[in-house]
Parts: sequence; structure tokens; C-alpha cells
Amino acid sequence: MLEIAAKTNWRKRRLVTLERKLNGAQKLIQTSLLIRICDRADVLSLDLSTLDQGRRQFIEKHRNGHMSSSDLISQEMLKTRAHVKGESTKTERSVWQDFTQEIGISEINLRTHIIMIVNDSTKSVRAGLNILRLGVDHQAKREHLLWSLKFLAMDERRNHIQRSHYRTFQ
Repeated sequence: MLEIAAKTNWRKRRLVTLERKLNGAQKLIQTSLLIRICDRADVLSLDLSTLDQGRRQFIEKHRNGHMSSSDLISQEMLKTRAHVKGESTKTERSVWQDFTQEIGISEINLRTHIIMIVNDSTKSVRAGLNILRLGVDHQAKREHLLWSLKFLAMDERRNHIQRSHYRTFQ
């Protein structure tokens, strides 16, 4: 997804660089190109009706004195620019759609992972509480057992011993 965005950005920069280079080359060859076209058109006496509309407009503009190639090919440039812009928009939409889809998948995976962790944590807490509860139950059972073994009358004999007679051996 990011790779596509980087490629798109790189292509845009590349298109700008290419456009700049083409404009430079256009200025260099514009004069010779126009002279050749005019010479051939005059020599051949072309029947303009056999040409497509774009070429006819090009030759007509040249005959009317438009010597700049930028004037002559401006329509093609505009068409090309519109096409590049449309393709760029499509690419951006596609990248955004892929990005959104990846985010959706990541969100689902993250939720699933969180649910698993919460379930595991809940099980661990429940197990710990059960151990604590068993410990409390164990303590209560121990106390009950000790209480049941208690014999209250055990010290009774010692408590009821009478004092010895004063003449008893001391």
C-alpha cells in the first residue's frame, strides 16, 4: 500500500522532470519541424479532408501563422494532462481503498487478539480466585477440625486438686 503511494509520488516527479525536458527539446526542434511540415504540405498539396481532425487543425494553425509548437499542440497537451490527472486520481483512489481495506483487516485482527488476551486474563484471574477461595475454605476446615478436637474437661483435674493437708510431707 505504501509502496504504491511511493511509486505514484515518484511517477509524478518523473512526469514533471520529463515535461521540463520535453519543453526544452520542443524549443530546439520546433523551427525545423514546422518548416518540414510546411514544405511537405506545400510540395504534396495535401488534401486536408483525408487527415484526421487533430492533424488538420495543426496544419491550418501553421498556415495561419501560428509558428509556436506550443500553440499547435496545446490541445494534445491539455488532453494528455487531463488523462494523466485522471489516472493519478484513479491511482490515489485505489491506494486509499487498499489502505482502508488494510486498516479494516488490521482492526479485525487487533480486536481478535485483544479478545483472546482478555479471555486468557479472565481465566487466569478466575483460577487465582479459586485458589484463594480454596485457601480460605482450607483454613476454615482446619479451624473446624481443631475446634472439634478440643476437650474442655482436659484441665478439669488440675483445676480441682485440693490443697494438701498441712501435715503432709513438704
